[in-house]
Amino acid sequence: MKNLIYALLFTLVLSAAASAQKTKPKPKPKPAPKPAVTKTTGACPGTNGLTAAEITGLLGEHNRIRAALGLSKLTWSCDLATLAQAWASRSVFQHRETTFGENMFVSTNSTASPVSALQNWEKEKAFWNNTTGVCQAGKTCTHFTQIVWRGTTQVGCGINRAATGNWKLVMVCNYDPGSRAGAAY
Repeated sequence: MKNLIYALLFTLVLSAAASAQKTKPKPKPKPAPKPAVTKTTGACPGTNGLTAAEITGLLGEHNRIRAALGLSKLTWSCDLATLAQAWASRSVFQHRETTFGENMFVSTNSTASPVSALQNWEKEKAFWNNTTGVCQAGKTCTHFTQIVWRGTTQVGCGINRAATGNWKLVMVCNYDPGSRAGAAY
């Protein structure tokens, strides 16, 4: 009787092991959600104060600077542009607490070209040491490093050409993901 019970248990164990080896295929992982609206050029729904040509120029200038360092192109994010516009509309030249990277440009000239902001930010390259990840003492490099941060994939900007106070133009660009301490490119 013992032998019969052992035989039955042994048969059950073998059949359970055999069925366990027949694994079901794993479902394919779902792709990560993308931002609601991402474009390579052109205008976004709603308004961010920039013309389609200015958006194309800003994105092109970002990508020109990045290409010179062998970095991948950024895409334009309408979500980031909306976020940037909300901050620019406040007419305040002050960074906010955000999980995104942020560059700001101000001018006393309300007709200043948005692309001129990128040209100013690019000048900071002369003070940046990418090997050590350190900016020259007393200099600012954070605008440049944000543009060329290797991990950044998207940018969106907003502009206020009717700012109140000392500045007549306030432009904000937000970046996803934002830069962190260390080498940029």
